[in-house]
Amino acid sequence: MKKLKIILFLLGVVFLACSCKSNREEFKENGILQEHQLKRLKTFNSDLGQINGGIFFGVNGTSKSEQMLQFWWEVRPGELIATAIPIRKFKFLIDESKKNPTIEFLFSDGFLNRAADATFKNLNINDILDNEVNFCLVRLSKETLEKEIYLPE
Repeated sequence: MKKLKIILFLLGVVFLACSCKSNREEFKENGILQEHQLKRLKTFNSDLGQINGGIFFGVNGTSKSEQMLQFWWEVRPGELIATAIPIRKFKFLIDESKKNPTIEFLFSDGFLNRAADATFKNLNINDILDNEVNFCLVRLSKETLEKEIYLPE
């Protein structure tokens, strides 16, 4: 009888593990793994700092400035999300067929194959993008690049 309970318990654990959705499935169902319309682009510098120390050992700290790209994108028609990501995580592809720029988020296979921690409706997508996005692929025309993103010459 005890062996039967253990076997049933193990089968239950296996069943639960198999029934969990992966991040890939969750993101695909919610439209994250596709191209999205970009509504606005803006670059800015983000200043980050940290101070450590104590009474006896003194104080030390660091600061750095990083160029960020802030953008508004459509997850679904009529649903906009504002996001800011370091510009070093962007790849821009000139595509003259793009009247309006688009963005696609690319994640590692390790992240996408991992079991989803929660259902998508309970997540802040910006927290995931901050920590898990490998890079962002932006497709836009040369005219839009020159007009919207002010790159140094």
